Amino acid sequence: MQIVDQTKQALANELLSEGDQLPSVRELARTLTVNQSTIARAYKEMEILGMISTIPGKGTFISINPKKIEWEKEKVEEKARDLLTECKFLGLCYEEVLEMIEKLQKEVELDVTSK
Repeated sequence: MQIVDQTKQALANELLSEGDQLPSVRELARTLTVNQSTIARAYKEMEILGMISTIPGKGTFISINPKKIEWEKEKVEEKARDLLTECKFLGLCYEEVLEMIEKLQKEVELDVTSK
Protein backbone atom coordinates (compact mmCIF):
# COMPACT_ATOMS: atom_id res chain seq x y z
CA MET A 1 0.00 0.00 0.00
CA GLN A 2 2.95 2.35 0.56
CA ILE A 3 3.86 2.11 -3.12
CA VAL A 4 0.26 2.84 -4.13
CA ASP A 5 0.02 5.75 -1.69
CA GLN A 6 3.34 7.24 -2.78
CA THR A 7 2.29 6.98 -6.41
CA LYS A 8 -0.98 8.77 -5.59
CA GLN A 9 1.01 11.50 -3.83
CA ALA A 10 3.35 11.85 -6.80
CA LEU A 11 0.35 12.19 -9.12
CA ALA A 12 -1.34 14.70 -6.80
CA ASN A 13 1.82 16.80 -6.74
CA GLU A 14 2.38 16.45 -10.48
CA LEU A 15 5.67 14.61 -10.04
CA LEU A 16 4.12 11.93 -12.26
CA SER A 17 1.66 12.55 -15.06
CA GLU A 18 -0.35 10.78 -17.74
CA GLY A 19 1.88 8.74 -20.03
CA ASP A 20 4.91 8.54 -17.71
CA GLN A 21 6.51 5.12 -17.69
CA LEU A 22 7.02 3.39 -14.36
CA PRO A 23 10.01 1.15 -13.66
CA SER A 24 9.61 -2.55 -14.38
CA VAL A 25 8.58 -4.78 -11.50
CA ARG A 26 12.07 -6.25 -11.34
CA GLU A 27 13.80 -2.85 -11.48
CA LEU A 28 11.60 -1.28 -8.78
CA ALA A 29 11.94 -4.34 -6.53
CA ARG A 30 15.72 -4.09 -6.81
CA THR A 31 15.69 -0.34 -6.14
CA LEU A 32 13.41 -0.65 -3.09
CA THR A 33 14.95 -3.94 -1.95
CA VAL A 34 11.58 -5.67 -1.72
CA ASN A 35 10.20 -8.85 -3.22
CA GLN A 36 9.04 -8.64 -6.82
CA SER A 37 5.65 -10.03 -5.82
CA THR A 38 5.17 -6.98 -3.57
CA ILE A 39 5.69 -4.65 -6.53
CA ALA A 40 3.50 -6.81 -8.77
CA ARG A 41 0.67 -6.60 -6.18
CA ALA A 42 1.08 -2.82 -5.95
CA TYR A 43 0.96 -2.47 -9.74
CA LYS A 44 -2.12 -4.72 -9.87
CA GLU A 45 -3.84 -2.58 -7.22
CA MET A 46 -3.01 0.59 -9.14
CA GLU A 47 -4.43 -0.98 -12.28
CA ILE A 48 -7.65 -1.82 -10.42
CA LEU A 49 -7.81 1.77 -9.13
CA GLY A 50 -7.46 3.08 -12.68
CA MET A 51 -4.08 4.72 -12.18
CA ILE A 52 -1.88 2.72 -14.54
CA SER A 53 -1.99 0.36 -17.49
CA THR A 54 0.48 -2.25 -18.60
CA ILE A 55 1.30 -2.80 -22.25
CA PRO A 56 2.92 -6.22 -22.72
CA GLY A 57 6.41 -5.87 -24.13
CA LYS A 58 6.44 -2.08 -23.62
CA GLY A 59 5.99 -1.46 -19.90
CA THR A 60 3.72 0.08 -17.29
CA PHE A 61 2.48 3.62 -17.71
CA ILE A 62 0.48 6.19 -15.81
CA SER A 63 -2.91 6.00 -17.47
CA ILE A 64 -5.79 7.52 -15.56
CA ASN A 65 -9.09 5.74 -16.23
CA PRO A 66 -11.83 8.37 -15.77
CA LYS A 67 -14.58 5.81 -15.09
CA LYS A 68 -12.59 4.11 -12.34
CA ILE A 69 -11.57 7.47 -10.88
CA GLU A 70 -15.23 8.53 -10.78
CA TRP A 71 -16.06 5.30 -8.95
CA GLU A 72 -13.25 6.00 -6.46
CA LYS A 73 -14.61 9.53 -5.92
CA GLU A 74 -17.97 8.00 -5.04
CA LYS A 75 -16.25 5.79 -2.48
CA VAL A 76 -14.54 8.87 -0.98
CA GLU A 77 -17.89 10.63 -0.76
CA GLU A 78 -19.31 7.61 1.06
CA LYS A 79 -16.40 7.68 3.53
CA ALA A 80 -16.87 11.42 4.05
CA ARG A 81 -20.56 10.86 4.79
CA ASP A 82 -19.65 8.20 7.37
CA LEU A 83 -17.06 10.54 8.90
CA LEU A 84 -19.54 13.40 9.17
CA THR A 85 -22.09 11.10 10.80
CA GLU A 86 -19.43 10.10 13.35
CA CYS A 87 -18.55 13.77 13.96
CA LYS A 88 -22.21 14.59 14.54
CA PHE A 89 -22.48 11.67 16.97
CA LEU A 90 -19.46 13.02 18.87
CA GLY A 91 -21.03 16.45 19.07
CA LEU A 92 -18.43 18.19 16.94
CA CYS A 93 -19.56 21.44 15.37
CA TYR A 94 -18.87 22.43 11.76
CA GLU A 95 -16.01 24.73 12.74
CA GLU A 96 -14.26 21.97 14.72
CA VAL A 97 -14.53 19.53 11.84
CA LEU A 98 -13.30 22.14 9.38
CA GLU A 99 -10.36 22.98 11.66
CA MET A 100 -9.39 19.29 11.81
CA ILE A 101 -9.59 18.96 8.05
CA GLU A 102 -7.46 22.08 7.51
CA LYS A 103 -4.86 20.79 9.99
CA LEU A 104 -4.76 17.41 8.27
CA GLN A 105 -4.50 19.06 4.86
CA LYS A 106 -1.40 20.94 6.01
CA GLU A 107 0.10 17.70 7.35
CA VAL A 108 -0.55 15.93 4.05
CA GLU A 109 1.05 18.78 2.13
CA LEU A 110 4.08 18.64 4.42
CA ASP A 111 4.34 14.84 4.06
CA VAL A 112 4.32 15.08 0.30
CA THR A 113 6.91 17.83 0.05
CA SER A 114 9.29 16.14 2.49
CA LYS A 115 9.52 12.91 0.43
